[in-house]
Amino acid sequence: MDISEFIKETIRQVCIGIELSARECSQIGAVVNPTISVGEDGCYYIPLKPSSVAMQRRVQKIDFDIAVEVTESEETGGEGGVSLHVFTAKGNLTNKTINSTINRVSFSVPICLPSQDCFDE
Repeated sequence: MDISEFIKETIRQVCIGIELSARECSQIGAVVNPTISVGEDGCYYIPLKPSSVAMQRRVQKIDFDIAVEVTESEETGGEGGVSLHVFTAKGNLTNKTINSTINRVSFSVPICLPSQDCFDE
């Protein structure tokens, strides 16, 4: 899996998980990632009269810390190459010389996750 596919699939799965848990948890009275108001004290609230308060969706961050391994290998035949791997593991029995470098890539993606209204207007 390449890095772009990993990022895309991770964000998609997080959003689907939030949406599914919101549906399920609403049956028992919980509100997952509600639209909110921020009080003077900096805390998040769901106001009793939402029409009198500016409601907001939170911008949250999904943090990524990805280990990227670049592997150079040369088989006994003299042929070699460089490949990029993201979280893969392979095994085989050949006579190879392998040089590997692992780098870390850290970044955040701002996102408004699926939200839920907690009142009927």
